[in-house]
Amino acid sequence: MSIEDVSWILGSLIDNSKVRIIVQGPALCGKTTTILKCLKSSKKKFAYLDVLTLFGNPTIQTVNILEKYIRNGFLLFIDNIEVIFPCSDPDFLLVERFLSKKPNLIAACRDISEINPFIIQYFDDCLKMDQPRSETVQKTDNVSFDDIGGSSLAKELVLMMASWCVVHNNEIQKWGLKPPSGAMLYGPPGTGKTLLAKAAATACHCKFFSISIPDLLRCEVGESEKRLTKVFECARADSPSIVFIDEIQALFGRRSERKSDSNRLVVQLFTQLDASAGKLVFCLAATNAIEAVDPALLQPGRFEEIIEIGLPNQKEREEIIRVALKTIQHEDNIEMMVENFSSITDGYSASDIVGICQKAAISSLIKGDPVLKYSDIIEEVKRETLKRLKK
Repeated sequence: MSIEDVSWILGSLIDNSKVRIIVQGPALCGKTTTILKCLKSSKKKFAYLDVLTLFGNPTIQTVNILEKYIRNGFLLFIDNIEVIFPCSDPDFLLVERFLSKKPNLIAACRDISEINPFIIQYFDDCLKMDQPRSETVQKTDNVSFDDIGGSSLAKELVLMMASWCVVHNNEIQKWGLKPPSGAMLYGPPGTGKTLLAKAAATACHCKFFSISIPDLLRCEVGESEKRLTKVFECARADSPSIVFIDEIQALFGRRSERKSDSNRLVVQLFTQLDASAGKLVFCLAATNAIEAVDPALLQPGRFEEIIEIGLPNQKEREEIIRVALKTIQHEDNIEMMVENFSSITDGYSASDIVGICQKAAISSLIKGDPVLKYSDIIEEVKRETLKRLKK
């Protein structure tokens, strides 16, 4: 069920004289928040009880806390009830005394099979909540490797590693091998690292989850870790998938040089990478400062392959120009344009070259020319060169 379905059903059941509902759902699916919203909008007084509330004070027995709220007519909401009343090693005295009071009860759990069977029988309604689709899942805009000029070796490596993990996973495991879990794309800005990740997702028919610095920056303690966990939970639930972390050195740098909150985030990333092993989730990361990345991230089983994407050589620049001009109306002498243009853009990145083509086309459009002229490209290259000299 979706969050909306569960909210609607809870709203209709909470006002009954007898309430015995359990909501089952994966971690971070929103079940606790949904139940609390429904309770707050109802007219009944309720008590939210979690593991800390019931077991946090060793001087007070759990059963006494429960009986106090039941005696005062509270509707109980027990979160993570499988921890309070576990199937393994149960406290039968606690179960018996609790059930004998016949409380009005709403509970939330991850897996109903982990709850004591006597507690399960007490519930009249069981609602199963689905994992919501993450807002971090992005469209790849059908980017293919044909849309990326140059970087032929990098394209080969990225596709090979991603396909081993999410497409040929079974074949790899039959050989007794562990499929690769991630790769690090390393190179200066504008060399097409993000496009390579999107193209790999398109080629492998995967969902694409992107994590950037603003996604993880949260003021509240622990919120960044929760956000990171949610992305990987959604990626595993929606596998096969590719998770892409841009500018990874900004938040996952060397722990010896960072504050404790950043260290927690690095440790949480380790946990999620390990949890995603063998789950058809491949993680790609991009950085332009490989020396700033925590060395533990570059170990086997994590980002085990470093794929360098440098500035394009002349042949690669020619490919980039052809790709950039594919969608632009231009003069017929394309080969002359490509050869001359590539020869005067040594040291330019792929995004620099595409940007020059776009700006030159806009100049031709403003002047009223029917097509992009090579002379406008030359003028734009001159402007870009002057900008670089001033820096």
